[in-house]
Amino acid sequence: CRYSEDRLVGARNFCNKLWNATRFVLMNLPEEVLPGEIPVEDLSLADRWILSRHAAMLARLDEEIEGYNLAQAADVVYSYIWNEFCDWYVELAKPSLYQEATPERRRATQIVLQRVLGDLLCVLHPFMPFLTEELWQRVYPGRGSIVRESWPAAEQAWRDEAAEEQMDLVQQVISAVRSLRADLTVPFSKKAPLILVAEDEDTAELLTRQREEIGFLAAASEVRVVGRDEPLPADALSTKVGPVEALVGLREAIDVPAEIGRLRKRLTELDREIKSTQRKLMNEQFLRRAPEEVVARETQRLDEAKERAAKFERYLQALEAL
Repeated sequence: CRYSEDRLVGARNFCNKLWNATRFVLMNLPEEVLPGEIPVEDLSLADRWILSRHAAMLARLDEEIEGYNLAQAADVVYSYIWNEFCDWYVELAKPSLYQEATPERRRATQIVLQRVLGDLLCVLHPFMPFLTEELWQRVYPGRGSIVRESWPAAEQAWRDEAAEEQMDLVQQVISAVRSLRADLTVPFSKKAPLILVAEDEDTAELLTRQREEIGFLAAASEVRVVGRDEPLPADALSTKVGPVEALVGLREAIDVPAEIGRLRKRLTELDREIKSTQRKLMNEQFLRRAPEEVVARETQRLDEAKERAAKFERYLQALEAL
């Protein structure tokens, strides 16, 4: 492919991400050598989820390599490491490592971290041999060169559709709360109470089991899981995710008058953007001359602007009622 500064920067950032993830794992491993077997009975939902996603990634990687699709194979590993292992599992593992988890749960998470990282270094080795060799010597000191290791197998026993489905909802809830806080420019350092309203008992049970993880990643000072019949605070901002409504109490975390002013200004900007895009899409000459992908892009831009405006209007109404 053509020389690209952006690709070099992206590769450098990926190497830094992998290096920092390895440092995190090493900081949280015991001094003694951990067993290679996964203690299935002590795994958290996050452990089961990453093992399932790990097995799926390895299976797809094998398919791409067997088809000599080396660029696609590299993309499979890159996407998994960046988006699932680093951005999610490393963070989800922290409550099991730092908070009031049982010794068995902590040790299980340590074993999963080391095993998954070790596999990742092995499958990355053909693509980036020098960095992976250096990290391997730190993760498994005295074990010899990584080049002598067997290629990791996709363990079908690790596949767990239920864990993936449950974690998907947990991730959506965390992402929705983070998005709400980001929309209102609330820094992560400012904790806020979080209430999760579940539509059914199964969802409530799942959220209750994952309160520590949700609270940790959503910067919540406390997490309450309630049913639909529970009285809810009037001064909380809400966001809906499938069978869950998340209410965040931000009265103490933000400057309400300043935030109202900022939202009004943002809504004015969005209104101008929406009207401008609407005029363009109503122009027959533009529709006749512009390529289909340009028209589709403008239509998507209009839909996204309307969605943001509706969201900010809802926030503004909630803040004005405080």
